[in-house]
Amino acid sequence: MAITSRVKVNGYFDGLPSGGRSINPTEMVNPLAVSQDLHIELANGDNVIPLPSGASGKPLGVIIIFDVLSVTVKKIKGLVGGDTGFVVNPNGFIVLTFAAATPASFIINSNAAEPGKLTELLFF
Repeated sequence: MAITSRVKVNGYFDGLPSGGRSINPTEMVNPLAVSQDLHIELANGDNVIPLPSGASGKPLGVIIIFDVLSVTVKKIKGLVGGDTGFVVNPNGFIVLTFAAATPASFIINSNAAEPGKLTELLFF
């Protein structure tokens, strides 16, 4: 049976000079999703995260949810040599969407090991 994923991010800004504003981008729908839910303890340094693959589909993105108690500095990086990445909130979440040429993997760099703290990756 084919898996279809639907991801939508909603939010709202209050207190703008114009009042408020909704954050309401278009829903992402993947009729050929390769769903995977990973829970990992990050090691010190580069943690290579392989993207799931299937016979008929590929993920359009991933939601990364860091442990709420984490305080270690984390960067999201590609595999290209010299990619310095970008720093993300150590105990928040991030939504990454992939181009049509989906990468085989990406890196979460952590400045320390996180035993007992789980990072969740939801591929969609």
